[in-house]
Amino acid sequence: MIIAGGGIGGLAAALALARKGYKSVVLEQAPQFGEIGAGIQIAPNAWHALDALGVGQLVKKEAVFIERLLMFDGVSGEKVIDIPLDKRFAKRFGNPYAVTHRADIHGSLLDGCKALPALIDLRTSSRVTGFEIQESAVRVNLASGEALRGAALVGADGGKSVIRETIVGDPMPPVSGHMCYRAVLNIGDVPKELRLPAATLWAAHNTHIVHYPLRGWKLFNLVATVIGKHTSGGHNEAATLEEVLPLFAHYCEKPLKLMRTPKEYRRWMLQYREPVDNWTRGPVALLGDAAHFMLQYMAQGAAMAMEDAVCLGLCADAADGDFPRAFRDYQERRMVRATPQRHLSRPAGRALLRRARVGLQRARLRARVQGTTRAAPARPRRGRAPPSAIAPAGLDRRLMLLLTATTFAAAGGIHYQTPMLGAMAAEFGADSSTIGWVPTLTFGGFLVGIVLLVPLGDRVDKRRLIITQHFAAMLALLAAGAAQGVAAAAASGFLIGLCACYAQNIVPMVAELAPPGERGRAVGTVLTALFLGILFARITGGIVAAQLGWRWMYVLGAALLALIAPALIARLPHSAPKTTLAYPELLASMLALARVHADMRRVVAIQLLLGICYGGFWATIATMLLQRHGLGPTVAGLIGIPGAAGILIARPAGRWLDLRGPAPIVTTGIALIIAAYGVFAFGVWWPAALAVGAALLDSGLRAAMVANQTVVNSLAPEARSRSNTVFGLSVWSGNAVGAFIATSALAASGWLAVCAISALAATLALGVQLRAMRNPGQSPI
Repeated sequence: MIIAGGGIGGLAAALALARKGYKSVVLEQAPQFGEIGAGIQIAPNAWHALDALGVGQLVKKEAVFIERLLMFDGVSGEKVIDIPLDKRFAKRFGNPYAVTHRADIHGSLLDGCKALPALIDLRTSSRVTGFEIQESAVRVNLASGEALRGAALVGADGGKSVIRETIVGDPMPPVSGHMCYRAVLNIGDVPKELRLPAATLWAAHNTHIVHYPLRGWKLFNLVATVIGKHTSGGHNEAATLEEVLPLFAHYCEKPLKLMRTPKEYRRWMLQYREPVDNWTRGPVALLGDAAHFMLQYMAQGAAMAMEDAVCLGLCADAADGDFPRAFRDYQERRMVRATPQRHLSRPAGRALLRRARVGLQRARLRARVQGTTRAAPARPRRGRAPPSAIAPAGLDRRLMLLLTATTFAAAGGIHYQTPMLGAMAAEFGADSSTIGWVPTLTFGGFLVGIVLLVPLGDRVDKRRLIITQHFAAMLALLAAGAAQGVAAAAASGFLIGLCACYAQNIVPMVAELAPPGERGRAVGTVLTALFLGILFARITGGIVAAQLGWRWMYVLGAALLALIAPALIARLPHSAPKTTLAYPELLASMLALARVHADMRRVVAIQLLLGICYGGFWATIATMLLQRHGLGPTVAGLIGIPGAAGILIARPAGRWLDLRGPAPIVTTGIALIIAAYGVFAFGVWWPAALAVGAALLDSGLRAAMVANQTVVNSLAPEARSRSNTVFGLSVWSGNAVGAFIATSALAASGWLAVCAISALAATLALGVQLRAMRNPGQSPI
């Protein structure tokens, strides 16, 4: 085989093929093999490739295994992100995270190739000018006039690939407008306060600075990037401090002190190529930058090239010398993996460089999103300790049990009425459309509470907020039990929903109290209690309504809250407020969250549509069973038992999320909901179909919610209460709208109309998700 290009990708390809027994000749156009550049970050996937190529241990000799990934606000100097890279990180991903010099990776690959002279022929001063595909070979033409023949050709000749010109035919890589200034310093010249065992990034408007140690802490890599309208700037040209420093004048003193340290920089104009859908032609294939030239923002260019090489070797081995088939298989596998990285690299740069703000506008945006201000701390109200005076509490087993039980009881409050609507309608003499106001206003009250009350969890002591709403929910349940008509029942339902939303503040409280290593499990436990509370309410509401009357269910619900109340007063800890924003600004900050994050807007649209499906079914099932089949509230309540499937699916969905990301989980969940309404349609003739459909509906909804809520909470870690508010707003507004539409459709056109409307809503949600998956290059913020 002939490999055009002796960089990291070309040498990796030669090694991968040699390990499968294939001979190759590597053609390098320079007089000697070498790598231009400085530092490079080695994520676990890059280590996997290096190990597969047999050179991982060689690279590790000079690599620095940093302890953290850090991001700072370049203007204020405050820390924004701190990701530990400890043993847990290495255990989870199968390898550590490190930094090294590009030449060390290239040199290790070169040594590996030199150790296999019988299989790898290394040639310098061999510039490829073109190729021709012949019957059973590829003819490669060199600038010297020499022609080589091989069974196949791999184009690993970089972003300006000659091989790509023939296969793809696109123009040369355009400039991106991004200019990169690099310097490698002796560690002794670096200010001591910046000699951090971390890959550190400082970000501000249209710029960012990255630095980390190299070669066993002997050297220090510094890269400063600026976005603008640069159309020229060359490749590895000298740049003076007079050119560079004014571009970063808006930074605080700490990073500027480092920027003033080099005597000169090397200037690099960044280029890119748009993704294409073909990298191969018969026995010729592209690899690395020649196939998917990407910007540096994901730190994955070299890693993707080495992954390409490993995959190429495996495909060649599987095809047993049939290189056209091997290359088609290689392209199919790598297109899925490498193209998303290419899509992400440029938007990541835009997000990093364009979206940062300077001065007052930037501070206000951060205050709205994160709930912090630069103003002096507000004077505490009389009789209330300032936030700093509230000591953080620990999350012991008893407190965890209390919070779980409280979540369980609070979640049930708004679902007791679901299986009882038929009995309530019969007592009040109301039709399905009129009684539909009870679930509509109950879900609507919960929605109002999420919007107006839950965000207060970032501003006031969560203990006071939770206890107040807990007692108010008791009174609202008793009022519902005493209702004498549809209007009173609906009004009481609104108050129940308004008060019961405090479960949405228990989740961020648990996240704050739990140790970092146990946070996921603790939050998962609370969410499981939430789902179980809903299931309990559906089943118990139907049974109690059938045996004692629907009013007694509300009385028993209030009694359950009363049993928990003394423990809440005695054990619930105080929490420090996260912000001093005024209440109107606190609410406005949620709009800023949605405005800044495109992923949040996508999740809102999907959960709104899925909420229509969910709320529509549970608002009409009791009435439909009574009218169509003559079945009472007991059966309507038992339909809720299959909801246990939704509870069981939550944890597997979380594990799948860690492995595959949110997109396949959301897509699968929506597909299950569409299937559920196909099954529900048979409920007109076969009541058992409703139980089967309920299992599909709950499973699909819980899977989508796990994935989407994870996405939302990862966008703004400093504003989780408000992120939960935005998420809950979409879910419960969908439930409320679905309840109204479905009850009206049932009264006007029957059960099949309810199924058709909900199936349409789920299909629209699937369209939103698939559109996002087809456009992964859109910036997430």
